[in-house]
Amino acid sequence: MPISQEGIPGAVVPDQPEGCFIGSEFDSDELVRKCVSALDSQLRVTPLQYTVQTGIQADEIADEQLRSGDGFQVTNTATSGVAPSIPW
Repeated sequence: MPISQEGIPGAVVPDQPEGCFIGSEFDSDELVRKCVSALDSQLRVTPLQYTVQTGIQADEIADEQLRSGDGFQVTNTATSGVAPSIPW
């Protein structure tokens, strides 16, 4: 059974699967402008950051110490951010 939607341009064709509309027209330029505007105003991207730890490995460590990280002594930790490729 065809369905109709108020306010959607185009015709419902009875021989088509339910919900299939033909003849719909979109203003591509308007659609692109609205999408770009929405992305510009609403898209939020968290700046990247990374942490580098340096340290010393114990002389003799067992497999379990290696897996758990207990065979290393951290001597320095530095966290930095990556400058955004576009201005905020």
